[in-house]
Amino acid sequence: MYTDLKTLPQELEELLVISQLQQQQRPEQIQQQLPQQQQPQQQQLLLLLLLLLLRRRRRRRRRRRRRRRQLQLQQLLRRRRQLQQLQQLLRRPLLQPALLRLLPNK
Repeated sequence: MYTDLKTLPQELEELLVISQLQQQQRPEQIQQQLPQQQQPQQQQLLLLLLLLLLRRRRRRRRRRRRRRRQLQLQQLLRRRRQLQQLQQLLRRPLLQPALLRLLPNK
């Protein structure tokens, strides 16, 4: 049986009560008090909780990685554009004589 996120807090509270009961009483007594289905359901809830926590962590990591890659790409594109602009400036015929004048005379 899968649980949805709306009922999760209530079921977690039930789990807490159950675990406290288990600490106080012997397992035989608890088995009599709980319905038969409760035990596997408890395990399933714990697994679901773990899964949710793991998913959250993974998402955070992915976001960080994605952001870092995005920034690197932007920098790369910016540098490439600057280089292209410089090359275009150097190709211009009007600018070449001016640049040559700036060079020391030989």
